[in-house]
Amino acid sequence: MGSRVRLQVLAKDVSLTLQRQHQTSILNIFEARVEEVSQENAAQAMVRLRIGDTVLLSRITRKSVVSLELQPGANVYAQVKGVALLS
Repeated sequence: MGSRVRLQVLAKDVSLTLQRQHQTSILNIFEARVEEVSQENAAQAMVRLRIGDTVLLSRITRKSVVSLELQPGANVYAQVKGVALLS
């Protein structure tokens, strides 16, 4: 039987998309729901995501927030490169 592992994923290593991507090198793609979008500074925002019982943060540009029309309740796909996973 497997054992529990705790991973740290940095918000800067999580990108968001509205549609599940295919033919991509990113293999870690999770369906997520936006819980909160908060402005970090003039150029960046922090997006709080819910994936089942797990919370994941994504730091993206404010331009991307507007372009993707992100708001609480929106469904997105969170993408995490495998090399970004720290145990």
